[in-house]
Order: sequence, then C-alpha cells, then structure tokens
Amino acid sequence: MSETTLPDLPALLPHRLDMTRVFDAPRPLVWAAWTRPEMRVQWLGPVEWPMVSGTNDLRVGGPWRACLRSVETDEDLWQGGHYREIDEPRRLVFTFRWDESHEDGPPAETLVTVDLHETADGRTRMDFTHEGLKSERSLAGHTHGWTSTMDRLEAWLAIHPDGQHAEETRMKLVTSLSFAGNCREAFEFYARVLGGEITAAMTYGDGPPGMEVPAAMKDWLMHCWLQVGDQALMGSDMHSDWATKINEPRNGFDVTLHTDSVEEARRVFEALSEGGTVAMAFSEMFWTPGFGTLTDQFGIPWMVNVSPAADWKPGAAT
Repeated sequence: MSETTLPDLPALLPHRLDMTRVFDAPRPLVWAAWTRPEMRVQWLGPVEWPMVSGTNDLRVGGPWRACLRSVETDEDLWQGGHYREIDEPRRLVFTFRWDESHEDGPPAETLVTVDLHETADGRTRMDFTHEGLKSERSLAGHTHGWTSTMDRLEAWLAIHPDGQHAEETRMKLVTSLSFAGNCREAFEFYARVLGGEITAAMTYGDGPPGMEVPAAMKDWLMHCWLQVGDQALMGSDMHSDWATKINEPRNGFDVTLHTDSVEEARRVFEALSEGGTVAMAFSEMFWTPGFGTLTDQFGIPWMVNVSPAADWKPGAAT
C-alpha cells in the first residue's frame, strides 16, 4: 500500500496559541476522547457552542467535521480539516478551518497539534498548539474557545474515570439517582458502605457563568459520580419545580447489589438499612443463600442478593 501524499500547507499566519493541561486520566482514555466520534461529541466545543454532530475519518489524510450549535440562538457553525499525523496514543496533528468566517474576514487554514504525555502519577499532560491564526482578535477568540473546550474535556474525563472506556468498553449502564438537596450526604454514606470513591462532585454554583441558580441551590450537587471498582452510581440534586415528584416515595426501580459472599451481602444490607425501612429481611430464598430488600434513609430502594455457587442448594448451611 502506498503512503498517503498530503498537500503542502499554505504559509501559516503568525499568531499561535499554546496551552498545557494536565488531566486526571490515563493517556489511552484522553486519546480515545480526542479520536472516537461517540466521545468527541460529548465534550468538543466551548460551553456556549457545544458540538452536536460531525464525522471523523481517523487516518492520515482523512477528513474530520464538527458542527457547533449556539445554546442561545440554535445557530450552527461548521469546522473541519484533515489529519496530517497520527501517532497513537502520543500525537495528533490536523488542519483546522471554519466553513464560514465568524470573526474578521475569510477563514484561514490553521494547524492544531495535540501531544499527550504520561506523567509519573498516571495522569496525562497535554501540550496543545493552534498555529496560523491571522490576528490578535482571532487568537483571543480561539483562546477563549479552546479554554472552555478543555474545561469541558476535563469535566467529561472526571465522570469517565475508568480507562476501560478508552480501550474496550463502548457502553456502560449506570444508575442515576435524584435527591432533594442531600445528594452529597447520600453519596458519602454510599461510599462508606460500599467502599467506593467519589470522583466527581460538581455543585450548581460551579456551573458556567450566566447560569441562573437560586441561592439556596448553590451548594447542591448538579453532578456526582461514585466509583466502586468497575461499577458506578451517578447522582444529582433536583428542585421540585423540575422533578415534581422528587419528594414522593420512589416506585418502579431498585438499586440492586450482587455479591458472591453471604457475609458481605449481610453487612451491606444491615448498613444500608440503618435509618431506613426493611421491606424483606435478609434471608435465604429458594434461588439464593441470601436476599433482602429495603429503602434507605434517603428514600432509595435497594435489593441485596447473593450469587450462589454452582453447587449451592437450598437449605445448605451458610
């Protein structure tokens, strides 16, 4: 197979943006975020102009396209280019051009370079350059846009902390729980009981500039992520104006925990039951050496179940 021959770039204009960010995520995951279409669409673009669609032909000479849409006016802006260098998972170089000018005159062909470096503590340092910008005004606009975009990437990585996402997992089901102001308290409780770690806790007060939030909700959690091994729970606080039944008993679902250990299942069941209501006491059932149901002190319904060994039989000593 012959190598792809790339056209020469036109002489780049003089203004250049340099940016370094360190992400609390492994390099394969950051690389995947930059290159996999289903990930790119979740963070690319500044907060006021997020990406809504696009294409990505990841090969040298392959084109990429992204449509950014204004959250205020629904106006669309298209950008795109071609890949010039791909060195997975270290380096990505591509041209960048707006379809139409939105600053000062015809759009210019520019060049973006993304270099990813592993740090000693397992994080990723990204050295980013965008060169060929044609004016101080263009440099200022792209500095704002890319800074906001990297903030969105950092937030996205914080709620996708498992490196499996980058290399293997394409889909993961995660239960999201809603609370009326006590999400933080609930998730700190779950972290203690389940032995997990809260890896993200964003308040409404941490939201983007201009987002109107009642003063009483500034410290409520807009997003929380609890990582327990390779499993996770999400949570957030919801105002009754948005979730009209938030203060009513939950119906139609349970958070279900499965474990191979009767002792561990019993421990978790008793801990979750503290301050809550037991619906079915933890005991042997015909399909398992241990099962019970409860509603915890925060109003969340749970089922705790033991996965039986292959040779287990009802009535056997546990």
